[in-house]
Parts: sequence; C-alpha cells; structure tokens
Amino acid sequence: MRFTALYPDGREEQLLWVPQYTFNRQRKNTIDQPELIPAGTTMLVEGTFNNSTKNAANSAPGEPVRWVDQRWEEMFIGCIAFRLISNN
Repeated sequence: MRFTALYPDGREEQLLWVPQYTFNRQRKNTIDQPELIPAGTTMLVEGTFNNSTKNAANSAPGEPVRWVDQRWEEMFIGCIAFRLISNN
C-alpha cells in the first residue's frame, strides 16, 4: 500500500509506503513528521492483492478480488487524517 501526494504544481511525493502489508498491520501506520499539504493537492492511494496460490493467507486463489465491508473478505481502503491550518 502506498500514499502519494500529487501537488498542484505538478510535483509528486510519496508520503507512506507499506511494502509488506499484512492484515494485522492495517490498524494504523503513521509518518514520522507531519507534512504541510497545500490546498488543491490530490492524494493517490495504491495497493495490490496477492491472489495467487503462493499466498498462504489466500483461501480462494483465482477468485476475483472485490471490495467488501467484512474483515474476513478482502477490502481496500486508505484513510488519512488532516488538521487544517489557517493562514489568517
């Protein structure tokens, strides 16, 4: 799972990368230093599913992976907490 900021000026910055994501790590990941994110920034959240027979945690290799609400099925959601700072 990866979070990337796409800034209004065209720059991109990777904010968070979890290379070995597991179900038990989904509770909370945080960055070391807070980032100032300008207005107009787009947040891109990317992730992949290992739906192969090589994934010991996969109970149904070859089945389509869809987003669902239940924790015993696959889900993919990225949440970000922001604190607004006024320039006034």
